Amino acid sequence: MSLRFRILVGVLLVAGCGADPIPTAWLGEPVDASNTHSPVRYFDTALVSLNGACPVQGLPVNPIIEPLYVNGQPLGFC
Repeated sequence: MSLRFRILVGVLLVAGCGADPIPTAWLGEPVDASNTHSPVRYFDTALVSLNGACPVQGLPVNPIIEPLYVNGQPLGFC
């Protein structure tokens, strides 16, 4: 086993040890429950996500995943 490979494995193991557990708490709720791709209103800020669907996969926004704030507005992920 090469030194480079051992260093890479060591770095990946250390990085993985501090990872957060899989989130299970809902951070928000859909604005319109009848709409499959409804934006999400987040409980902590009462702001509504800019998107209702994931731009990459087209799936609905997941209210368990923490949003990314862009110019003060939440952007949800799936």
